[in-house]
Amino acid sequence: MKKKADAFLKQVKSEDYKERVQVKKGLEELLENSGDEKKKLYNYLNQILKETKDPEIKNTLEDILKFCVLQAPPLFRIYRNKKYGYIDRTGKVVIKPQFQEASSFSEGYAIVRYRSGFIMKYGVINLDGKLVLPYGDAHIKDYSEGLAAYKDLAIGKYGYMNRKFEIAIKPQFGQAIAFQDRTARVAIDINGNWHWGIIDRKGNYIIEPKYRQLSKFREGLALMTIKMPDGSIKYGFVDKNGKNIIKPSYKKARSFSEGLAAVMEKDRYGYISNKEEYIIKPQYKKASVFKECLAAVQIDDKYGYINIEGDTAIEFKFDYADDFINGLAIVRVEGKWGFIDTLGKFITKRRYEKVYPFSENYARIRINGKYGYISQEGNEIIEPQYENAEDFKNGLARVKIDGYYGYINKSGEFVWKPSE
Repeated sequence: MKKKADAFLKQVKSEDYKERVQVKKGLEELLENSGDEKKKLYNYLNQILKETKDPEIKNTLEDILKFCVLQAPPLFRIYRNKKYGYIDRTGKVVIKPQFQEASSFSEGYAIVRYRSGFIMKYGVINLDGKLVLPYGDAHIKDYSEGLAAYKDLAIGKYGYMNRKFEIAIKPQFGQAIAFQDRTARVAIDINGNWHWGIIDRKGNYIIEPKYRQLSKFREGLALMTIKMPDGSIKYGFVDKNGKNIIKPSYKKARSFSEGLAAVMEKDRYGYISNKEEYIIKPQYKKASVFKECLAAVQIDDKYGYINIEGDTAIEFKFDYADDFINGLAIVRVEGKWGFIDTLGKFITKRRYEKVYPFSENYARIRINGKYGYISQEGNEIIEPQYENAEDFKNGLARVKIDGYYGYINKSGEFVWKPSE
């Protein structure tokens, strides 16, 4: 494994081997191994990342490590004897319960914590359960794109640390969100109010912190709000260069999706293009984003769905309606919940007290106070029996029965029986 990794790294260093496609191809060859071998590769490359000073190699290795983590077998958090540990998908204990508090793994690291009186200490463990960052006073969040936001409790400010646990961006922010697409939203306090901006990986402002709210970029534009001289809040859109593409003039707005954004004028929503032209005139009490060419909107007291021309696609007959995802949408009628398809037909025979979005082709449902799971065809795959339940993730779902939590697979079998 070490020889293969060294040979791969030698190729990475050559000028003709920097393309992501080539890197991915090389990784796929390396990752034709067992989970243990993948873990060894991950740890070896991570050590090289800590030692390298070449910025190009560093960026490439960060991409490699992220890919390795995505290919590594997932770990699941467990709680036993008042301590947290981790199991694999089969229910085998991989990291024995030993931590007072622990997060899920993100990019190969998990945040662990212990409390001493009123003082909380934070550390970081790797996939082997080794404490790679000793417990300290920095309040650390999950890693994303190789960086983790952390709060220096001594000064009460957020910054970012890299995978070597070095300060990548010094603490200076009042709020800090995880990196996504190599940018992060941050906020500073101005006269008692948060003002949001966007930074790059070096901590330089791409968009200055001057907005009361600022969303992620969607279709190249971020939804923002500004407080006007009269005290009102107005919505608009800014591009990645910080230019106000659509000036803040709307009472409310939603992010762009499928080329359109819902905006409110005179208490009614319509839809505009990124040229700020009305494609669908204001007429709706409420309006969602377009998903799969359909948007849930409300007229009077009922919800229905329109297409991108503004024509009614599914009649207005629901008390509530949510976005379509993979051809299905959550709706409510007379206090009961269910899923409909793009023709407006219910996929389930009975309605539920509550339903939740699908995750890995299974959706949580609740009836008579008990949780179960249905398939995308509307069949009850795992009958309602749990006091609480979470979404399926990496093949397992955490459920509660008789006051304790365990993990089930998609056949409803416990791989980790409910325990304290």
